[in-house]
Amino acid sequence: MATTDSISKLGAVPTPPPIISYIVQVLLDYWIEFRESVQAKGKLNILDPAVGDGRFLIDFSRNYHKCSNKDDLKEILCCYGLDINPDSIESACNNFDERKDKKPSDLSLKVGNALLGFLSSPKGWNRSWTLDKLNSVFISTHNIKEINFQRIKHAFHWFLEWPEVISNNGFDIILGNPPYGVNFSHNEKILFRKLYQAFDPELESYILFLERSISLLRDKGLLGMIIPNNLLTNYHYRNIRQFLLQNVKILKIVNFDGQIFPGFHVETCIIVLQRRTHKNERDNNNIQFELIKNTLDSPYNPLVGNVVIQKSIRDNPYELLLPTPDNRIQIILEKIQKNSIPLGKIVRISRGIELGFTSPLTSDNMLNSEYVPLVAGRTIRKFRLDKNIRYIRFDKNNKAIFKDINQYLQPKLMLRRIGHELIAVYDPNQHFCVCDVYIIILKPNRPPSELIYLEALLNSKLMSFYLMQRFTSVKSIFPKIPIKFLKDLPIKIPSHETKILNKVQDLHNMPWSIQEASSNQLKCLDNLNLEIFKIYEINNQERELINNSFN
Repeated sequence: MATTDSISKLGAVPTPPPIISYIVQVLLDYWIEFRESVQAKGKLNILDPAVGDGRFLIDFSRNYHKCSNKDDLKEILCCYGLDINPDSIESACNNFDERKDKKPSDLSLKVGNALLGFLSSPKGWNRSWTLDKLNSVFISTHNIKEINFQRIKHAFHWFLEWPEVISNNGFDIILGNPPYGVNFSHNEKILFRKLYQAFDPELESYILFLERSISLLRDKGLLGMIIPNNLLTNYHYRNIRQFLLQNVKILKIVNFDGQIFPGFHVETCIIVLQRRTHKNERDNNNIQFELIKNTLDSPYNPLVGNVVIQKSIRDNPYELLLPTPDNRIQIILEKIQKNSIPLGKIVRISRGIELGFTSPLTSDNMLNSEYVPLVAGRTIRKFRLDKNIRYIRFDKNNKAIFKDINQYLQPKLMLRRIGHELIAVYDPNQHFCVCDVYIIILKPNRPPSELIYLEALLNSKLMSFYLMQRFTSVKSIFPKIPIKFLKDLPIKIPSHETKILNKVQDLHNMPWSIQEASSNQLKCLDNLNLEIFKIYEINNQERELINNSFN
């Protein structure tokens, strides 16, 4: 069991037993299907690279022996576990010792850093080398400064520690729950940017574990892990998605519709892969998408979603790992895109002041003339601002946090950065905003009326529908709308905007909230949506489908 301190430092959170059993059973089912082509040579080598207390390996061993007779599984089960925390390895050893049922034929649990070290033997290697010599060669091979390497403990050289596996082309199965959100040191970040090709700007730990694990698999070997589902759609994680498409068959993605780790607001999925060097097999592979709509107290009965051909993932924006929309939705999306221009061609988009709305630098009152009015995403509604405004002293010399003052002092749109739906407001009054708000400013030589038109368009059901369907975020907690996705929104500007501009002006003049909206106000919103449907040539059946998607 991980301590609070180890959770914060190492990203270690215990995995609930039902999830472990589910992943193990899925992997065993695939192993039974693929084992004849894998040619395991009498051994089944499985690895948990962040083994913790050993519960994944223990569950796999128990279930492997249960099904070995009925499915004619004759391989000798060899379990390998690695963890950077010595206490975890001690706990895993104790848990295996306490087992009364069958144990793996071979068990090796070691302390080490799974992310750091040689996979295969370096050029010139011989057994007379000391560990210091091996580390020195590792440093020189990867052009690493020695001071950066020496501050990182437990480098693990796989070919040296487990030669019986590495010399046989790698592991047959890798499974587990890799650490999420590890707070890496500056030196670790320097190292990992040299060692990994699929790293993201944040250097998310589970992504590094995923790349390392795939590199340790033999061809046709299997991987099953529970990881954050932001891997599937986060723009910044495009590198790891490309790495997957170029190295593995993605067999199954199972999303959880609910909180899996009590007390931790992280949304997760199970991803099951098979390493394949053959490109055609990867491209023509069918990815099975599933959804589990229950809690930890219920059995895991996935709802089978649609199947997507893997090569089609490369055709969608940013190679998002998402199910393909059904034909009706696909037709609507294509119609919305037809003869449009990307929003990024019309406007500049940036974030507000890089601090929070309740930062100590903010105040409830305007303390002096240097203080300016401040809003946040929570104060923005469609076509209006709440009265909940704070104040901040604008430091024009600190451009890293406060940005260029001119972007706040001109007519602009302010749009919530967090949410499943687009929510924007026109601001002619020189409000300032924090970083959970996007500032949208027309590019030079664009007519000022376009800003009001874009306010109507961004607040429309049509644009939110497009965002949800084309750039779906699988996150339900604090889903962020990336600037990249906003810039790709398809904009059609009609020859006459007068009717829409008048309806927006009516909404600006109505002091209302959705909770208190009168029938006239709601009718005005509906009419505005109807005008935008007409601009994009959306027919009645398509309108009904779009409207129903918001229910």
